[in-house]
Amino acid sequence: MAGGKITIRAGGKITKVSEKYSVYTNKLTLNSNGPINITSDKDIIYGAPEQPKTGGEYILRGWWSSDQTGEDKIKSSFIGEQVFFVVETKNIAAGEEISFVLYDDSSLTYQVGQERRKFQGETKKTEIPLIHTGTNEPYTTEKINSEGKAIINFYVTENKFISELLQQDKDGYLELFFKISYKGEQYELPIIFGDYLKIYDVFPIDRFKMPGINRTGDGVADDMTFGRGVKSKPPIYTPSEVINYILNYTQRGFSLEQDADWVNYIPSSGGNTSFPERKEQGKAWKPEEIIAKKDNLQVAPIEVKSLDNINPKVYKKALYNKKDIFNTKYKKEIKPKGVLIARYMENTGEYTEKLYEEYKDRYGTLAAEKHFERFKRMVERYFDWGDLQGNIGKMVDKFKQNEGGIYESELLSQNLAKQPATLAYCQKIEDYLSLKLKESEGDFQILKDQQIYFEKREDFDERKKKQKQFGSIMYSWEFSVEGAKNMVEGRTIALNDIWAREVYLTGFKKINAREYKLNYRIILWDHFGLDLPDMEKLFNILPQASEIFAHWFILQHLYGYRPFVTKAVIEREFSGNIYYTRQENIKAQQAEQAAKQNEAQDAQQKVNLNNLPQW
Repeated sequence: MAGGKITIRAGGKITKVSEKYSVYTNKLTLNSNGPINITSDKDIIYGAPEQPKTGGEYILRGWWSSDQTGEDKIKSSFIGEQVFFVVETKNIAAGEEISFVLYDDSSLTYQVGQERRKFQGETKKTEIPLIHTGTNEPYTTEKINSEGKAIINFYVTENKFISELLQQDKDGYLELFFKISYKGEQYELPIIFGDYLKIYDVFPIDRFKMPGINRTGDGVADDMTFGRGVKSKPPIYTPSEVINYILNYTQRGFSLEQDADWVNYIPSSGGNTSFPERKEQGKAWKPEEIIAKKDNLQVAPIEVKSLDNINPKVYKKALYNKKDIFNTKYKKEIKPKGVLIARYMENTGEYTEKLYEEYKDRYGTLAAEKHFERFKRMVERYFDWGDLQGNIGKMVDKFKQNEGGIYESELLSQNLAKQPATLAYCQKIEDYLSLKLKESEGDFQILKDQQIYFEKREDFDERKKKQKQFGSIMYSWEFSVEGAKNMVEGRTIALNDIWAREVYLTGFKKINAREYKLNYRIILWDHFGLDLPDMEKLFNILPQASEIFAHWFILQHLYGYRPFVTKAVIEREFSGNIYYTRQENIKAQQAEQAAKQNEAQDAQQKVNLNNLPQW
């Protein structure tokens, strides 16, 4: 008896002699170099597979279903969904009760709750108490109906107990079964382990790149570095540190607590600021005080000094020295067209150096503060219009707090959710999801993919093989109405091209045998930071862009302010048919609509013909 796949390959002869031989399997493959003979003294019956039976006097078998009739058998579901467990019996009168206990079967060793012992070794079954939704009392019995079945009905609710089990199960799902009892007879159902119900919270469908890691997945992202104009000694992260981050991210996603350094986060107990006691007094920490406190300077300053006098060599993520920065040139030669102010024809390195020296000489210890004032004033003047107004100013404020970490805004997430670039990306995702669900006849587990893909040829080849056609998302400026809106409403300055993205399945419900409703979540990650390639781009010839980027770059790479990561979360839902992809469904609907229109036109033509004047 098997609950999975049986494969028999023979180059010679396989002989199996038995009075009775029963196989219950999801897939059976027979391969032979010679003939395969199946003979019987009686009938050979082909038909729908029979579910295995217990052989008991009262309890026959049990299965999971998405509906109360028990016809739509399932093997997986999500937290929050209503599920049913059907117990088929015999020799039990209608109205009699069977007893049951729900269990999770896990191969892990874990501790659940304060009063529960640690399960070890072969002990791997954890009891899950059920509460009746109607009476709010423990749910442990169910009556037999007129068909000889008991229908156990409950919601897999997201309570603390279930959440703890999920968090500590490395597979990311629970495997539920019932222990059914009646008059001393007791069985664990379903009989086959492969038919246990897998319960998910969420699981990954696609993950492309990661916060803080470069495009190829082997080191730090350049735009997440910061310093005082003197390079640190390489490597910023060792190969083992990179590998560990990728492995942990693959298993559990991003954790601010465990992955803080990758987003330059300074943990604190003060909410959005790293130094709450200073904030409460209404005073901002000076940059040199933050550096002395949090970056472990070899010689911390006792008194306020010019930032330029502080030893910068202790910055572990200092990627550029002053020579690199001040020698930066445009990537391509720029030929003047029309009248341009002379200073904007300088390369960006020369202009950055001029601005840096000018502010340092004029404002001394207040230079960084003045850079921030000008930086914020300019971005709010040019890139803070429309529905996203106020967002870019908050991002600059977080940058000024110098704590790194994650910036997340409901305003930003809601704004991105309705953008054309986002909607086009979602349509490609839904094309992929509907295709895979059609291929698997509605088995959503086929969508699970924990792999992290980077911008490497082998990763692109793998994505193509898996038919993942959804690519990057960009909110860039371009010569179009949409591009202009991205620029003036602040999406370009805040995000531009999204650095990393994740797609998670958060819910799947069979409406009937053909139709389903699916929920998924998109997480967009971007770095609010600059690297030298940003300073080489041609849009720096624009006066506003040139000055904004110079202030930003100076603050990050010459005054040591920490770049951070922006996170946007978008929730989506769509319905489909397991026999059609999204595109096929659209075409079918269009064809149906066209047929109705043609039918209406034909009917109208008949009316017109019938109303012609009589001669």
